[in-house]
Amino acid sequence: MSVTNNYHDYLEDYIPCFFTLLVDGEEATKVHTLKVLVNLSANPSMTLVLLSSKAPSSLTNLFGSNTNREILIRALTFAANLSENLDRQQHSNGQRHYEDYSLYAFLFRDKTMFQRNLVALLQHPDKDIKEHVARLVCPQKLN
Repeated sequence: MSVTNNYHDYLEDYIPCFFTLLVDGEEATKVHTLKVLVNLSANPSMTLVLLSSKAPSSLTNLFGSNTNREILIRALTFAANLSENLDRQQHSNGQRHYEDYSLYAFLFRDKTMFQRNLVALLQHPDKDIKEHVARLVCPQKLN
C-alpha cells in the first residue's frame, strides 16, 4: 500500500472500522492504523471518501496534549494531509456537504474540539508537533 495508490479504493468500506480502532485500540494498534490512514490521506482521490466516512466523535481525543508522541504526530499528519487536499479540491470544485457524523464534521466544522486541541498544541514543548500543528493552523495559500 505504501508504494502505490492502486488498491486504496478496496479499503473504502473499512475506513469507519479504522476510526473505531483509533478510539478503542491499544497504542500499537493505533500507530499501525494511523500508518494506513496517513498513506490513504496522501492520495487526493481518497479525500472525499475519508472525510465522508462515519467517525466517532471521540476521535478528536487523539489530538490531546497527553497523547503518545508517535500517535499524535501521525494523527496530525493525517489531518494535515486531508486539510491540504480539501483546500485544493474546494478551490477547484467548490464546497461539498458532509453529514454531521462524518470525519469532516469532527475535524473541520467551526469551533470543534479538534480546533481547540490544535490551539493548545501550539504550546506543546515538542518542535515537531508544533510544526505539524502549524500545517493545520496556517495552511499554504493556493495560487
